[in-house]
Amino acid sequence: MDKYHLIKYKSWGTLKVRLKGLLCEALGDRIDYFLTGYRKAHDQVGRAAIRLDGEELVRFSWFSEHDQHKDLSDIREATGKALWLGGHEEDPDHLRLKAKWAEEGTLSDLDFLCAALTYLDMPVTDALESDDPIVRIFAAMDRRIGKRTLRAIRDRAGHMDLPPWARQFYELRFAVEGIDRPAHPTTHHHRGGASHMSDGATPDPNRPFPLRSGSEAVTYVKPTVGRPGIVVGEFTYYAGAGFEERVTHHHEWNGDQLIIGKFCQIAAGVEFVMNGANHQMDAVSTFPFYIFEGWEQEAPPPSEMPLKGDTVVGNDVWIGQGATILPGVHIGDGAIIGMKSVVGSDVPPYAIVVGAPARQIRKRFDDDLIELMLRLRWWDRPVEEIQRLIPILTCSDLEKARAEIRALLEDGPGR
Repeated sequence: MDKYHLIKYKSWGTLKVRLKGLLCEALGDRIDYFLTGYRKAHDQVGRAAIRLDGEELVRFSWFSEHDQHKDLSDIREATGKALWLGGHEEDPDHLRLKAKWAEEGTLSDLDFLCAALTYLDMPVTDALESDDPIVRIFAAMDRRIGKRTLRAIRDRAGHMDLPPWARQFYELRFAVEGIDRPAHPTTHHHRGGASHMSDGATPDPNRPFPLRSGSEAVTYVKPTVGRPGIVVGEFTYYAGAGFEERVTHHHEWNGDQLIIGKFCQIAAGVEFVMNGANHQMDAVSTFPFYIFEGWEQEAPPPSEMPLKGDTVVGNDVWIGQGATILPGVHIGDGAIIGMKSVVGSDVPPYAIVVGAPARQIRKRFDDDLIELMLRLRWWDRPVEEIQRLIPILTCSDLEKARAEIRALLEDGPGR
């Protein structure tokens, strides 16, 4: 479907009613679809979003379309191919870019609208197998998809090929339908005490590409960084390669560090902006003459610069696609940073923050469970013990998890 034929689409109200009518009962009052067009703007650009309880889980903007045009322009300059959005869909370079946009979440309001119309025009079982992650999002929440099909998807990990921003909708549907995670692969112990997965591998924090498939789409960060001032804990991963390139304005003379804990999940496009981005703000001009040749200004002393210290990320923190972390921010253990958020202030442990600037929308758990998790500090435990804790750590029944963690803490080591 040529999405440029959709620019004049006028029946969004009817389309929204159709989409809402297909939501499963558990999500019918919680999920909302948003789409607006700026009719006076050039090409009638717009914005779309999928919201859960009023919080935007994913958004689609004309800004992303601008990025898509730029990528296609780069291909045209490099290859001479006349590629454009909505055309030459089978060209290998175009297909590669479409996969890149899907992985990064670089998707526009017209991508959303095109996917919605495609989804409504096909059998829902076909929609589950679509190459378009937005179509698969709609299908995942469709009331015509029953628990048996959902369990089959869960058991075969049929949603794990999706990028994290799309995968979350499957996890949401599994959760509201009460579909437990599949049993964790069995472990067996060899002499020496090392715990091994059934696929014969042992978790290795020094392995740069840890995916079972052998794909290099995800990297453990610790073994891939060598720049002074970047300290990363074991098993923290980045959805991509070249993590150091995501740490910007990081200059040795500022003496600041980026410190990230263990088991953090950092999505594609996340940027850590360090203190070198800051300008002198207590003078009448912020222009840094001292860094350019020919200008007669000595570098101001650090005491006159707005340096905000180290940037510190705790353990088991999930940072969503395209988020920006500003200098000196401290993010607590277990926090979640929403997609494309701009974080300029500290984030408490187990808080969820979204937006630009990022604001806390809620705590993940009540204070009692947060305290238990901070006492448990599962990420500091040996691999063998973490293996045994996985059924608790991945249990969506929070009351059961609370009881297990409390008992574990009361019994002490060795339980």
